[in-house]
Amino acid sequence: MRKPQEGEFHPYYQAYIDQVDDNDFIEALKDSTDEVVDWLENVPPQKENHAYEDGKWTIKQVARHIIDVDLVFIYRAVTIARNDKTSLPGFEQNDWAAAADLSQVSLSDLISEFIALRNFAIYTLSQLTETDLFRIGDANGSPTTPNSLGFIMAGHSLHHLKVLEERY
Repeated sequence: MRKPQEGEFHPYYQAYIDQVDDNDFIEALKDSTDEVVDWLENVPPQKENHAYEDGKWTIKQVARHIIDVDLVFIYRAVTIARNDKTSLPGFEQNDWAAAADLSQVSLSDLISEFIALRNFAIYTLSQLTETDLFRIGDANGSPTTPNSLGFIMAGHSLHHLKVLEERY
């Protein structure tokens, strides 16, 4: 395992990959999970639905977004690793956020879901062979490898953690 190289991901994701110091995305996923969970567990209940500005996501919406992105990227990684040549579609994060009714979902529930999903991702992605990890597929019109998706997932959650720490 190594950090992804040019041609293994869309350039947009470089900023997320740069968030990861480690050369092992499995360790980065474990560490970033712990960091996000530690922060979210310290949010007072009265702040769960707080947004730092009108039109911005609430803390619960940010947590839901991280989970949704992980779901999409895990699917992409497994699809590519299994040598499925399907061109995988993109998704509109703002539409997903708007459609997710969180009124009956607690932040505690979202934390539990995030932990379960990350444990699943770590277990599933750690089973991939070197060939699987560096197989190139197409996601949203760009070359993508399961290896790059592991790094992007870890970096994406760290990116949002920084936003939460700075603005919430």
